[in-house]
Amino acid sequence: MGKLFEFLLVAVLALAIAGCGGGDGDSLEEGDLNSGGTSGETSDTGAGGGTDDLGDDTEEVGPDGISYLPLMILEKSSDYSDYDEDDLFVTDWDVQNGLINYYMINPVDSATLNVVTTATDDNYSVTVDGVEIDDSENFPLLQKVVGLEFSLQTALVFDLSPSVNDVDMAQLVQEAKDYITAAKAHPDSRISQQQYTVWAFGNDVEELTSGFTADQATLEAALDEVLNQYNTSAKGFVSSLHKAVVQAIGRYINTEDSIDFRNDGNNDLVDVITKDAVNFTQLVMFSSGPDNALEFSVDQMNAAIQSQALVQYAATSTSDTVEIYKPVLYYVVGADSRGVAYSNLSNEAEVVVHLTLSGGEYSFASDLIGRQIAAIERRLNLDNAHVFSYAFTPRVNDHEVLFSSASTNNSYTLTTQVSGDFLAGESGLGTPAEEADTRVEITGPNGEYISGDPIKSVPFSDMQTFAPLTRWLNVAYAGSDYSWSISNGAGTTNANGTYTVTSVGTGGATLTLTNNALADRNTSSILVSD
Repeated sequence: MGKLFEFLLVAVLALAIAGCGGGDGDSLEEGDLNSGGTSGETSDTGAGGGTDDLGDDTEEVGPDGISYLPLMILEKSSDYSDYDEDDLFVTDWDVQNGLINYYMINPVDSATLNVVTTATDDNYSVTVDGVEIDDSENFPLLQKVVGLEFSLQTALVFDLSPSVNDVDMAQLVQEAKDYITAAKAHPDSRISQQQYTVWAFGNDVEELTSGFTADQATLEAALDEVLNQYNTSAKGFVSSLHKAVVQAIGRYINTEDSIDFRNDGNNDLVDVITKDAVNFTQLVMFSSGPDNALEFSVDQMNAAIQSQALVQYAATSTSDTVEIYKPVLYYVVGADSRGVAYSNLSNEAEVVVHLTLSGGEYSFASDLIGRQIAAIERRLNLDNAHVFSYAFTPRVNDHEVLFSSASTNNSYTLTTQVSGDFLAGESGLGTPAEEADTRVEITGPNGEYISGDPIKSVPFSDMQTFAPLTRWLNVAYAGSDYSWSISNGAGTTNANGTYTVTSVGTGGATLTLTNNALADRNTSSILVSD
């Protein structure tokens, strides 16, 4: 059956709530960008997020108190997620291997709320119907995640309505091409390896690519079509900006109005975080003026931007949290003078930057790349990503699962309702000890989880020493029970049972671990990439 993505009702700081509020952004300050650089302050609006006071943070706490924040996507709207409820976190269940539940988290100090690197599974608890899970039957484990694959997908959206009549569209398109060239050459792989869609809108909205692509020729052809449609007024004479945002973000379905933006190609901006991969998305808008077609409302546009969120503490030493929504990088395009910023979009945007001509050219490529990186780093701390896993053993009836920090202050709890109807379909499923493809895992030297699906991989430059782990069994294995082998590389087995890779060939080395004390399902392999 593969993997089941289960959904968690939001319960923060031990208080069950139906979701943190998503209030107005911070006060907006607009700035300008031309070929001479930035003048004034470009705006950072907070990207969607009021705060909620969810607990008392004045209680004295010991220095070793550890809590967490979920490093999971919060699905805000069932119109986008297609789930039965709003405000659900997405977590990862592995059904095929015996119902293993995974929580992605960032451990934090429960007093200061700063990230910590010393958390263990003992800092957290899981109860099923009020009963604490058992170490010898459920095998809870907290691991730092390494080798996490990151991908970025970006929608470039161009307004072709009469509100941009003064824009030098040829120069704007050329700078967009220069941006893609600069992004591909950027030393940050998050930027250089990103994929794009290109959209144009006026009265109607059209994707000019056929789904996400990184192919420069395809992207430049789509950008040439932006210019062609602008020159021929192909998109009509009104602006459907609201619809353009909703459609470019995608996933929206309204059966009453026969709207389906989910099944129209591989072009939806969907953020995903699992223990094996992260996909992050952004929308870049080049526009001036308001929406005057009003086929979609302001509320519908805002709901699209806010359809997914990450939850963070608003500041250190406070229990207030903020929901940070999908980044919209809003470039208000003018000519010799400023274009018109649309306040309803500005209020939801990550940044608002005015583009004007200088020396007959626009210049935003390096600015946009910098803001893309800032948007990623504002939301994601993958250097401290951890995964908590355990075996879920009930096979009948409905159950309530609580995943909590053990700290006495700023404790965070997530609640999952597991349906008996679902379990009835898995009544013959055994435990991970019986079902897992392998019970052996190659970890980092300190037990780190090496991510990847289907091939787990870590760069040689990041890690050279690896340790053996056997899971789901109540047996302690010695280092001598294991054997290691490597292909297209070299290394040595250490006295404590770990293995150190000393070199890898072109394309990487495959490292294999075998637990010789087990008769079957006793091997595991990873790629140590070059």
